[in-house]
Amino acid sequence: MATHHRYAGEVMILTVALHKPKGPQEEANFLTALKDFGDLQRKFKGHQLYSVGKDEKTGILTVVSIWATMEDLNTAQTEMSKHKQAFDFKTNQIGPTRYWQGNAEFAEFGLK
Repeated sequence: MATHHRYAGEVMILTVALHKPKGPQEEANFLTALKDFGDLQRKFKGHQLYSVGKDEKTGILTVVSIWATMEDLNTAQTEMSKHKQAFDFKTNQIGPTRYWQGNAEFAEFGLK
């Protein structure tokens, strides 16, 4: 019996950001800010997914967002930019944020 992903065959906008906190307190600061950022994203039309993960070996935080359309992401950008500007990246992070944005086609997959 196959299981099917609800977005199979759709093209959506995928964003990925990588952050390297300076230490445990800075990581805690990031996680609080990222939770708030996710809550903000969920208020906008077209938001599909927001997830934060941590590579335990490197300490890098990976933030993934999926949006239904570029228009939906662009509509949310003004409010999201305000939130980002309020966070002190220089104090909390080693180096710059690594960021990628692009189209992602969700393929049909399942268990056979």
